[in-house]
Amino acid sequence: MKSRSILIFLPILLMIFFSTSCVTTFHVTLPEGFALVEEGKRFLAVSPEGLKYRVKTEPNYPEKDVAFWSAVLIRQLEDEGYKSRSDGEYFECPAGRGFFLEWNLPYGGETFTYMTAIVPHGETIYVAESAAEHSIYRVYREVILESLKSISAD
Repeated sequence: MKSRSILIFLPILLMIFFSTSCVTTFHVTLPEGFALVEEGKRFLAVSPEGLKYRVKTEPNYPEKDVAFWSAVLIRQLEDEGYKSRSDGEYFECPAGRGFFLEWNLPYGGETFTYMTAIVPHGETIYVAESAAEHSIYRVYREVILESLKSISAD
């Protein structure tokens, strides 16, 4: 009898588990010149030179706004040794107000640029990242920033 009760409630428990652990799907416009690698619960695009542009989701926990998360982002990247190229910029997209930063990181005699952006939206944070050697990043910078402005919740 006990095992029969478990079998009856197992589908209900699985439904509850999967409904609370689903990753949010979203939409991002593919930047011009990039090939789409993955879309849906994660977005990944790559330029012919190998510059990757990725957007993913993370839980907005504790649920805070863009000002809070931008300060956390700056502190984390500075602690990891990144050198900021600016104070960052706010932008608007369908998912809400976002913030992006660009960082320089010397590596093997070259300078790489790393861009990271965040867009808190309810219980979700959209996180966008792109990185490449500085001269390659510079070529695609504007189309990546335009793509950031297209992030929307499905």
